[in-house]
Amino acid sequence: MRILYLLLLLGCLGPAYAQRVIELTSAPTPPGITWNTPEKQYFTPMWQTEVITNVSKPSLTVYLPDPAIANGTALIIAPGGGFHALSINSEGHWVADWCVKNGIAAFVLKYRLVPTGEDGVMEFQQGVANQQKFMESVGPIIPLAIADGKAAIEYVRSHAAEFGVKPNRIGIMGFSAGGTLVGGAVYDHTAANRPDFAAPIYSALQPGDATKVPDDAMPLFIAVTSDDVFGFQKQSTELYNKWNAAGKPVELHIYEKGGHGFGAKKQNLPSDKWLDAFGAWLDSYGWLKNYRDLNHNGKKDVYEDAAQPIDKRIDDLLSQMTLEEKAGQLFINGVGVNKDGSIGFDPSKVEGFAAFRPAAVDNINKLKMTHFNVWQIPADPAIMARWNNNLQKAAEKTRLGIPVTIASDPRNHFSNQIFSMAASGFSQWPECPGFAAIGDQNLMRRFADIVRQEYTAIGIRESLHPQIDLATEPRWPRISGNFSEDAHLTAKMVTAYIEGLQGKDLRQGVACMTKHFPGGGPQNEGLDPHFPFHKGQIYPGNNFDYHLIPFEAAFKAGTAAIMPYYGIPMGQTDEDVAMSFNKTIITKLLREKYNYDGVVCTDWGLISDNKAPTFTWPARAWGVEHLSEVERVKKAIDAGVDQFGGESLPQHVVQLVKEGQLSEIRIDQSVRRLLRQKFQLGLFDDPYVDESEVAAIVGNPAFQKEADVAQRRSITLLKNPKNALPLKSSKLKIYVKNVRPEIAALYGTIVDSPQAADIAVIRLSTPWIPVETDIPFAQGFHHGDLDFKGKDLQDVLDLCKAVPTIVDIYLDRPAVFPEINAAARAVLANYGASDAALLDVIFGKAKPEGKLPFELPSSMEAVCRQKTDVPYDSEKPLYPFGFGLGYK
Repeated sequence: MRILYLLLLLGCLGPAYAQRVIELTSAPTPPGITWNTPEKQYFTPMWQTEVITNVSKPSLTVYLPDPAIANGTALIIAPGGGFHALSINSEGHWVADWCVKNGIAAFVLKYRLVPTGEDGVMEFQQGVANQQKFMESVGPIIPLAIADGKAAIEYVRSHAAEFGVKPNRIGIMGFSAGGTLVGGAVYDHTAANRPDFAAPIYSALQPGDATKVPDDAMPLFIAVTSDDVFGFQKQSTELYNKWNAAGKPVELHIYEKGGHGFGAKKQNLPSDKWLDAFGAWLDSYGWLKNYRDLNHNGKKDVYEDAAQPIDKRIDDLLSQMTLEEKAGQLFINGVGVNKDGSIGFDPSKVEGFAAFRPAAVDNINKLKMTHFNVWQIPADPAIMARWNNNLQKAAEKTRLGIPVTIASDPRNHFSNQIFSMAASGFSQWPECPGFAAIGDQNLMRRFADIVRQEYTAIGIRESLHPQIDLATEPRWPRISGNFSEDAHLTAKMVTAYIEGLQGKDLRQGVACMTKHFPGGGPQNEGLDPHFPFHKGQIYPGNNFDYHLIPFEAAFKAGTAAIMPYYGIPMGQTDEDVAMSFNKTIITKLLREKYNYDGVVCTDWGLISDNKAPTFTWPARAWGVEHLSEVERVKKAIDAGVDQFGGESLPQHVVQLVKEGQLSEIRIDQSVRRLLRQKFQLGLFDDPYVDESEVAAIVGNPAFQKEADVAQRRSITLLKNPKNALPLKSSKLKIYVKNVRPEIAALYGTIVDSPQAADIAVIRLSTPWIPVETDIPFAQGFHHGDLDFKGKDLQDVLDLCKAVPTIVDIYLDRPAVFPEINAAARAVLANYGASDAALLDVIFGKAKPEGKLPFELPSSMEAVCRQKTDVPYDSEKPLYPFGFGLGYK
């Protein structure tokens, strides 16, 4: 902390809006500091104002505005007084009075002061003449006062709902010595105690490295006079210059006259106007309004009025939108998240394959898009929250201020399949087949509720899940993302899933985009229609309607959106084209039969090819490959879809309307659905998240403890002759393969060879064979045969022969393993579980509860002979659907 100078303030008398006094918990007072004189409030003739001295316990006096004018902004007010006194009126209560009249919740801070005798002001006046002695008296107090200021910010933020304030609208104002507290919070803060704006008023000190402007610097309002007797106009100017040079928002007012300590006094001098200027500054950010002036016209439009019915708000906004703005709503695409929370295009700050994609803010400004999905995000989820807030601020500055909707694939599963994001930072649960294996709707609902809390904490408000396809073709690579091959079990689980994730009120929920209508499970030979080597979606068992049962449950649960799949429903409709281009599927079945009026969004990449130097991944425009991009857009909209996933092509919609090929009325239908979802989510009223709360919510230990229990419960015991499990002894010599030795060592003695072991534990995964293709993404899909072959098989059999072996198989698809099953001492299956979860089950610290959510075939011949669209129909399965043993 660098001292530039210090001091006091002046004041007069009392407030009208005091509500209550809250004692703060702050940094403890060191043993060497004691207050022998009690706290005292008195009028000092020397300063001609009311002061408080000998504050030993920090507190906040709360002033709340009339709810009718409350705007959600909060201001913590730190009076000055040279750390010997607090000028409690003109720099405290009177400022609070101004705040509540302007709809601001005010909190006057009494921070700890230098212990003095009966007249602290007199001691200050006597001591300030000797600067060295003076600094010796205030030096130990300053860190305590700064801590009190940060504690005040953190308290108000953590009780924001109670006070009716928004956690991202909390500022601090400090006068003279109180400006020291402002500087302490401005230069050095956590997410919990970072002010959203700050106002150093003739500030005495600037703690921290005054040459280093923080990367997350907040807006500053600075006021001082040219005739400040302590020369604080110099450091006020220096502070302005540093903030301005760093490109950070700052406003400086230097009044010709007013002296030091003008506060809220009326002196008939130029400084009398500073509060008016402060109010105008707040208003420029929208912090004085009790609504968000999204179109910047200075009045509350119907769409900005939270009290209006949603349909009226939509009507009003639609009437103000240009065709280009409407077209932008019809596209959602993936974007990168900068590792520092900034939003500008900078590939060096983005992890993963989104690094060179256009930044979201550029798509907002250039293409009028307001929907984005995120893939890889920074390891610290709080950075994602910061990125969301920065992006929402950018969206708020656009012509109509339409907020952004952020979507995501699943992030809360233990394993990192290609179809879900790594659960880094988030609670890690079994994959959806594991929940189906447990079959507990309450657990499913609880999981989804925790996902809701973690998503909303960082700004994700739309889930590109649940996936409720049926696993009737065991070779399909996407089985790990759905629940089961049984339609009724899947329907039961998806009901609870949507209820938990969307919540009772979408304003606190996450909009579910349930996929893939009308069920993507029956892929011919399991070949996925992400890629041109697919062979269509087939129904040899005439079982099309069976795959609709889970979607009927999703409709009943109120899913906010639906995503059709890529596949072609061969021979099921009047034309063999992919689902999103198929009017029979989207309009006749989804819209008309099921009367579904939510958002319908295509799966990603149906319109344009993904071209790279070494390969081209063609658009998933199956059945309409011959159409141009513009023609594909028209066909999908004519079919009944509202939004295009993985595309950024609003110009095609604009062209179609201007050429008369599509009516603007038809575009309005889709835009209305998309806007309705934003209004239901509450994004127009408050799209921001509380960055300080992220660490307490995302992946917190209590959530992970529940997830750990679920991992263990989901494990399915398939073979256990003579009650071989659970193992009883902790003195066993254990050989492990594909198990972390340091984890296994907690359960026994780890040995290096099977021959030295009493027991072996090996973890396997369902086999797969990549399709030969030049598309790299396709090479990661788990296609192909399900059985163990060649050396892979022989190695396991040799181990089983050498030592009694416990085999655990991860079932991202139904594995075929009759030889291993026969040779193993015991067999378990998991759907995403840690080594610790498995070993807890093996050693009896937890019980396996899972029942197979799909059958396990006995051979690849049986797999090939079964019907693609029919559940549990393979001949003589090794283990049937619903099988699972338990411990006695």
